[in-house]
Amino acid sequence: MKFLFIILSFLMISTILGGKVDSRHHQSDYQLSCLNEVDINIENDIIVLSCNYDNDQWVEITPDYSLFINGQRIYLDRYQRRLVADYYDHFMDIIDQAKRIGKEGAIIGVKGAKIGMIAAAGALKMLARVYYLLNLICGEFI
Repeated sequence: MKFLFIILSFLMISTILGGKVDSRHHQSDYQLSCLNEVDINIENDIIVLSCNYDNDQWVEITPDYSLFINGQRIYLDRYQRRLVADYYDHFMDIIDQAKRIGKEGAIIGVKGAKIGMIAAAGALKMLARVYYLLNLICGEFI
């Protein structure tokens, strides 16, 4: 039953993914959870799907589109291999897009912080002018 759940999760995720990959080399590892039941890890460009509740069940997809279930290689016909290749390429494309979106978000964050600092400096200048004018009007230091 657990094995069936992994395969069904694999197929469900593969129908959602889209796009092609230009750059496939992911130096660091990634991990995310799908429906709190399946962990998806990328280790040295190998996609590893495993059950959260049973570490004895896992599926691996390698960069050359080989499929392993619990460490045993599964031989695929041409159609199945194309499906595994599409899944792998689409998944890696999503990782590349997430990196790009993360970088863009960081750039926007830095720009926002800069605007905030400029606004804070402007507010301080305005308060300093008000303080100076009050001192001129009152003739003494407040």
